[in-house]
Amino acid sequence: MLLIVLLGLLNVGENSPPDSNGNLDNRNIRQALDLEVRQYLWWFGYIGGLSDKVSREKIAAEATTYDVQTALLRFQKSFLIYRSGMIDVPTQAKLSEYRCGNKDMHYGENLQDLSWPELWQKKVLLWNITSYPISLTKGQVREVCDEAFERWRKVTDFQFIEIGDSMRADIVISFGNIPDSNLNGIYCYQGNSLFHTLLHEIGHTLGLHHTFYRGSIMYPILRPSLASYGNLDDIPSVDKLAIRKLYG
Repeated sequence: MLLIVLLGLLNVGENSPPDSNGNLDNRNIRQALDLEVRQYLWWFGYIGGLSDKVSREKIAAEATTYDVQTALLRFQKSFLIYRSGMIDVPTQAKLSEYRCGNKDMHYGENLQDLSWPELWQKKVLLWNITSYPISLTKGQVREVCDEAFERWRKVTDFQFIEIGDSMRADIVISFGNIPDSNLNGIYCYQGNSLFHTLLHEIGHTLGLHHTFYRGSIMYPILRPSLASYGNLDDIPSVDKLAIRKLYG
């Protein structure tokens, strides 16, 4: 069973520490921002050499200045930002965008394709929704889910069938909220296109990793709810090729 959890999340630098006016030159702001950036770079795989089990509180001590600068350069190169190795304005803006919670890299290296035993070995996948957001009706959510699964059905050999029993489902979709104090949660749907977010997360369940090609549905940054994502009727060609590479 694979679980798609769609949550609200904060972003790097979204909130200012107490007793600050939001000025990035403020020492308190810079210290808080530096810690958040280190957490972000570690969480999404840009920092090499740190264990996945290291606590977020220890990242500041574990990651050296060189580690962070190297990770920033990787991040900037990946998102086509000027490679300053610093938390400059363009980098801060990109770090603050809503995004998927899956990793972009693994210890600073590109993620490897899943091996054949890790991929789905059956062609009929059952899905179920266990909870719904308060901002949408159940009918609206199910309609969007149907549409997203249908888009993937058209470009793969998979059939996707909704069932009422989550225990029997291969893919379980759940909506929820997390406390404001949490950073880098799993997935965001609030203020973003639910349809495109689902297309993205279904791509993950089928075995696709993130890509930094902006035309891909697997681009890590989520699209705002009012923004189009190319041709809404189709999975982008780059993603069709990627899924065919996995499954033949």
